[in-house]
Amino acid sequence: MSTISFEEVYANAYIRKSVSVFIEQQTRLHPILASHGDDIEQEMWICISRAIRLFRIDGAASVETFVRKVIERRINNIRDLFFTESSKRQFYSEDIDGKPEIPVYAKDRITLADLRMDLAVAMENLTSEQRMVCHWIMRGDTFSAIAKRLGIPESSFFHFYIYPIRSEFKKGKMEKYLENL
Repeated sequence: MSTISFEEVYANAYIRKSVSVFIEQQTRLHPILASHGDDIEQEMWICISRAIRLFRIDGAASVETFVRKVIERRINNIRDLFFTESSKRQFYSEDIDGKPEIPVYAKDRITLADLRMDLAVAMENLTSEQRMVCHWIMRGDTFSAIAKRLGIPESSFFHFYIYPIRSEFKKGKMEKYLENL
């Protein structure tokens, strides 16, 4: 069985560019991860170095295709490593959890307590499956990843989950919370 070394993979400009593009995509989708770009890249290279042992030169896929598949499969897991409660709090200049009177949306003077109450009411009106979908979205999962997890096409996911969730939020006059939905 012919193998390829990690050094050969790392020297490949296409693979290095693929890693940087995937990291840029994640930091654009989730700006809170921007400060973790180097750490995410390091984790990605660790995953690649572990997976490259399974690559066969005489196999059907090129090394570039093999590594892209590794990146696509592992990027969500790596992203989730840095999507913890502590990293979410780093986004703010101070910890607002203990201070419900601090305005969250300064323009509307909505406090953290108001936000929690509004969200609690909206979430109560959702089915348990819809609440789980909301949880996954707030965690940063993409619509296509959630649809895949549910085993349905993305169009059906929108029809059966996203549109009804949006409708419930709009009934409660909570359109401002639908930016990511």
